[in-house]
Amino acid sequence: MNEELPRHEPLPRLFDPLLAGFQPTPSQRLTGRLLIALVRIPGALGLLRAWHARQARRR
Repeated sequence: MNEELPRHEPLPRLFDPLLAGFQPTPSQRLTGRLLIALVRIPGALGLLRAWHARQARRR
């Protein structure tokens, strides 16, 4: 009963080729950081909601 069980070896870069197409561009990363910073400012979330509502009415 002392037999060692087979082990699965980790392959850290296994899915890199599949996930490469989903990586955000540098400009998308910058935009995301900017939006997160804006949401932290008091009252900014309401302004963003109002802007989105206005954009939706225009279309």
